[in-house]
Amino acid sequence: MSDFYREHILDHYVHPRNWGRLENPDIVAESDDVR
Repeated sequence: MSDFYREHILDHYVHPRNWGRLENPDIVAESDDVR
C-alpha cells in the first residue's frame, strides 16, 4: 500500500468525518431495535 493511502486512512481513523448530530436537520426519524 502506498504511503499516501496509508496516511489518508490513518487520518480518517484519527479525525473521523460525517460523525455526530446535525445542528438543524431537515428531517428527523427514530427507530427501535427489532431483535
